Amino acid sequence: MTLHSQLAMKLPHGETETPTSFASRLAALNGCPTLRDFCHDMDFTVYDLAHGKQHVLGRLERLGGVVQGELSPYALERTEDGFSLNGQRLRKQSLRRERIHVCPACLTRDIAVREGPPALRAFARAYWSLAPIRTCPVHATALVGLDGHRMGVHVYDFARAVEPMIAHLERMVGEAAPMPLSPLESYLLDRLWSVERTSVASLDSLPWYAVARACEMIGAVASFGPRFNAGSMSTTDWVRAGGAGFRIITGDGRTFVDLIDDLRNASTAHDWGLRATFGRLYEWLAHENEDPAYDPFRRILRERSIETMPFGPGDEIFGEPVAVRKIHSIRSAHYETGRHQKRLRKLLLEVGVIGDDDLAKTDDRILFPAEIAKNWLAETSEAMSLNAAGEYLNAPRVQIRMLFERGFIQPFVVGGKQVRSHAFSRAELDAFLARLLNGAVPIDSVAQGQANIPDAGRQACCSAPEIINLILDGRLRWVGRLRSATGYLSVIVNVDEVRALIRLPDHGGLSLREVERRIQTSTMAVKALIREGHLPAQEAINPTNRCPQTIVMPADLEEFRATFVSLSELAKERGLASRRLMGELREGGVQFAFDPGAVEGHFYRRTDLIGAEGR
Repeated sequence: MTLHSQLAMKLPHGETETPTSFASRLAALNGCPTLRDFCHDMDFTVYDLAHGKQHVLGRLERLGGVVQGELSPYALERTEDGFSLNGQRLRKQSLRRERIHVCPACLTRDIAVREGPPALRAFARAYWSLAPIRTCPVHATALVGLDGHRMGVHVYDFARAVEPMIAHLERMVGEAAPMPLSPLESYLLDRLWSVERTSVASLDSLPWYAVARACEMIGAVASFGPRFNAGSMSTTDWVRAGGAGFRIITGDGRTFVDLIDDLRNASTAHDWGLRATFGRLYEWLAHENEDPAYDPFRRILRERSIETMPFGPGDEIFGEPVAVRKIHSIRSAHYETGRHQKRLRKLLLEVGVIGDDDLAKTDDRILFPAEIAKNWLAETSEAMSLNAAGEYLNAPRVQIRMLFERGFIQPFVVGGKQVRSHAFSRAELDAFLARLLNGAVPIDSVAQGQANIPDAGRQACCSAPEIINLILDGRLRWVGRLRSATGYLSVIVNVDEVRALIRLPDHGGLSLREVERRIQTSTMAVKALIREGHLPAQEAINPTNRCPQTIVMPADLEEFRATFVSLSELAKERGLASRRLMGELREGGVQFAFDPGAVEGHFYRRTDLIGAEGR
């Protein structure tokens, strides 16, 4: 036989069958005592076959009469950093290389439906050699490990390893434990051989082996606690862990961040040590490997620890220094600021950062945002009372109280049961003043129409907070800073500009003075007409001075003028003196429309005048 000719006797290649299983069956079929002998006769080694050498796979395909490239997807290839299976990266821990695992139901079906001698019909599926795959995806039962075969090369000689158990398959099928395929196993199988696999964004970028290991470790911590014993876990436990980890990493309900928070909250250690808090999860990421494939999980654990635990400069997590502190405990704040722990507790309680229930905790367990520690440094040397803050800002007492009550300046400590009075930091006051004077034009004197904020409020009939908001919102085109003044009173504004911006929407009515002018009567007469119900009126807010005023709507006035006319207006229309006109109307029998005793002024009903003109 030449090295390139086909074997005299051949068997069909099984779906997902490993090259070593195919070679083992061909060897037995053609009378070779062992797979080693067969490989020697075919001029290649078992090692090269088991590690996916392409020239060996090609030769085996020709010998077995299968299509070129059919064996490659199921051949384990040795690489510089581990192994590769159909393009997916694996590690030694990803493989079962010392013990054959099978699905008895699959072998039973092979013998029942496939061609060839019954003892050689059963074949090894490629996924049976993968350690994270513990379930048969076809029959939903746990894979079974075979005993009694030699270590080393014999583990690849599938036909001879399986032959002694063929007589026991029926019993083994009955004893096989039901075990549904976990979502992790399903995903791992899809990545290896599915033509149209579902994309999982949180896992697709990770190597195959890292997905398997990360899901199992994270799931084991979530399911069995941070100090789980890997040696005591059963196959069922690992399948459960893998499924739980897959759901956590993919965010199907509980997330990896949720798990970190749960472990932190459940920790009862006396300090915040990462090993004590996160147990096997931390040990696996920190000490059991340095593989950069797991860096995404290290990064999440590191960032979440910094965000929720009292780590700061001087600490290291996974060998990387912590640059910025985000969380303080009473203990860490004490060491950093030098403030006594009891004093820190009082301040925290007063400002509402902690509650009364926190006081029962130890100093290392009372946590708060690190940013607040900056205010404590100003507690003695820079803290100011409200009156002192007014002097610092050059704001009169009424004005400084207004600034506090309207929230323009905020105390870093509010007076109460622990600290007796409000305390304002210099930084807070400086920041407020800087916002007021941002972009202000330096001036030597206050010009006509200009004023500081309190005076401008009085002149424009508005409040100081309204002017301050106009400045802070950037709505004033011009703001000045008087060189001869300091602080709050150095801020100068244009009164007319303020007045225009704070003017309320026009109510659309006529003032009583305008009504008086239009119907040519006196103020008293207009008020009497309104009082007696002859002229409709209503209350409204003056848009300029914001004071209540009585107004008459134009439509109501026009309706009144169409019905009534004053003596003055009528005399002007007819070009007669008021006294003469009144006499003529009296002689003509025209009476006043309203009782002169109730309404000062003389008004006539226009319909009465029409009758008088005809006489």
